[in-house]
Amino acid sequence: MAHVAHPRPLAGSLAALRRLGEFGLLGLAPVLLALTVIVGAIGNRYAFDFHGALWQAARDVLDGRNPYPPATPAGVAPGDRFVYPPPVAILLLPLGALPFPLAAGIITVVLIAAVAATLWVLEVRDWRCYGAAYLSIAVLHDIRLGALTPLLALGLALTWRWRDQARAAVPLALIAVAKLFLWPLAIWLIATGRFRVAWRGAALAVGASALGWAAIGFDGQLSVYDTRSTASPCYACAFPPDPSFEDVACSRMGVFAPLVGIVGSMQAAEALKLLAGIGTSVVGRLQMVDARSMEWTEIRIARDPGCPVCRGRA
Repeated sequence: MAHVAHPRPLAGSLAALRRLGEFGLLGLAPVLLALTVIVGAIGNRYAFDFHGALWQAARDVLDGRNPYPPATPAGVAPGDRFVYPPPVAILLLPLGALPFPLAAGIITVVLIAAVAATLWVLEVRDWRCYGAAYLSIAVLHDIRLGALTPLLALGLALTWRWRDQARAAVPLALIAVAKLFLWPLAIWLIATGRFRVAWRGAALAVGASALGWAAIGFDGQLSVYDTRSTASPCYACAFPPDPSFEDVACSRMGVFAPLVGIVGSMQAAEALKLLAGIGTSVVGRLQMVDARSMEWTEIRIARDPGCPVCRGRA
């Protein structure tokens, strides 16, 4: 007599229960967590790093302020401060123009999408892997804080996916500018014979950094300090050494690129006037320009008899 196999009800029930568990754990739970984080970011309960280190920096640039903390013990103390290269603040200007709750909601959605995009670029097609990624502590932590890590991961994935194509230089440059510690990726490209991608990425990164610095400062100054004249003040007369004064040097704050040409041309004109002995120089006058409104202001500067630098000059 032939043996007829009968279906096992228990096995079918276990399979259905497993599928239900997978859907609940790897499908429904990540969606609920994502919605919770988005709502929390809009309600000012999350996105702490984004607020203190990124959104505020973009606001500062829009308002013409230096986004970097001062070089003081308080400025370098632990806390949420902008420590990224200038292009990061420039790229975030659209979000900086928005109220923080709206900007926080948008960046949270972008970070959530970046995680899925990273897996897709790496040709991961199993939906359960996406759910597992969103449940990982590292991903939840970075999305909740509003950190740039998911975007950096996407940039790494694109660099890997396009590693044999010229366009890989673009994500390589972006992630290297955003986080300088990712520069060894260029070493890997060189070691694997992908020289063009490496040098193009390096060139783009340097160019982006230079443009970023150039877009931060908008103020220029012009004066002449002529030591041949007994009435001429020196630089220390105009700007006495003061350890409490916040350093706003161009090397730290940056300067609007066309402003360099404007002030530089006027400085050259003053130098030529001194050499030729013609006209009237701006000795004893400090001229200041605000490139945002292109307004000039002039103040008189007198020589300080007690100046520690030039008081011995006859």
